[in-house]
Amino acid sequence: MKLSIIFFLAICLFFCACTKDKIEAVDFNVNVVSNTVKVGDAIQFNFTGNPDIIAFYSGEFLSDYDFIAKEKKFNASNVLSFSSTKYSGVNNDCARLKYSTNFNGSYDSVSIAKADWIDITSRFYIPDITPTSVFYDSGEVDITDMVESTNNTIYFGWFFETQENSRRTLFKVNDWQIKAVSKDGTSIVQPKYTHVSTAFKMLLGSSWANETTDIPLVNTTQIVWTGVSANVTRKQGWVITAPLYLPKEINYGIAHSIAVKSLKDGNLSRYTYTYDKPGTYQVTFMAANSGIYGRSEVIRQLTITVEP
Repeated sequence: MKLSIIFFLAICLFFCACTKDKIEAVDFNVNVVSNTVKVGDAIQFNFTGNPDIIAFYSGEFLSDYDFIAKEKKFNASNVLSFSSTKYSGVNNDCARLKYSTNFNGSYDSVSIAKADWIDITSRFYIPDITPTSVFYDSGEVDITDMVESTNNTIYFGWFFETQENSRRTLFKVNDWQIKAVSKDGTSIVQPKYTHVSTAFKMLLGSSWANETTDIPLVNTTQIVWTGVSANVTRKQGWVITAPLYLPKEINYGIAHSIAVKSLKDGNLSRYTYTYDKPGTYQVTFMAANSGIYGRSEVIRQLTITVEP
C-alpha cells in the first residue's frame, strides 16, 4: 500500500514539474491610436499581454528587422580628400602624392625605392606658391580604382624635395580623410581613415643629418614640409601611411534593437518613441517567453508614417 501511495505521489510530482517547466505561448499585441506622426512628436505603442521580453526595431537605417540575420551591405566608392597650402620660396613642385600596393612596410629609403609608386598628384587640387599660408581643398577624389581586390592593402606616400641652393618652400597638409560613399543611391557615407588613424610616418633623407632647425614633421593634425630658408643642399623626405585596407563595400552589420522589457521587469502596457526624420517605417516588436526549457516568440509589425 505504501509503495502505491509513493508511486502515485511521484507521478503527480512529475506531471506538476512538466507543467511548471513548460514555456507558455506568447500573448502579446500592439496597437497605436494613429499610424501617422510628426517629426519630433512621440508616438505611443500600446501593449496587451505580458511577455517576458520585448524588443523594438524602429525601422530606421540601423534598426531594420529585415536585417536581423544578415548584414546590411552597400557597394561603395573610396574617396580621398585633404587640404594643403604651399607658400614662400621657389620650389613649387616640392610635394608629390603617390600610392603603392607592393611597398613592403619597412620605413627606410631603400624599401621605398624598391616599391612601385604611382603618381596621383594631378588628380587633386594642390595650390601653387602663395604669399601667405592659405589652405585649399583638394577636392573629393574617387580612389577605388587603386584597389585591385577587396583584400588589397594600399600605402599612400608624400614625396618631398627641396632643390639645392634655393629658398625653401613650406608645404602643409591637413584634414586628410578617406571615406566610403555608397553607390546605391542611398547617400550613405562611412568614414574609414582620418589623419590620426592613417598613421603617417616621416622619413628624412641623409642630407638632413646636420640640420637642427625647421625640421619637417608629422604631428597630430598636419604634415609639415619645411627646412632652413637659405637651403644649400638638396633635401628629400617621405611621409608614408600605415597599410590601409579599402573595401569596396560599406558593411553596417546586422540590425540593432532596443530592449523594451526584460525578464526582471514587471508588466508593461506602453512604449513611446520619437523619430527625427520623415519617412515610412516598418516598426517591429519581438515578444518572447524564454527560459531554460525553451523559448516562444511572436512578431508584431506596424507601418508608421512620419511627416515633416
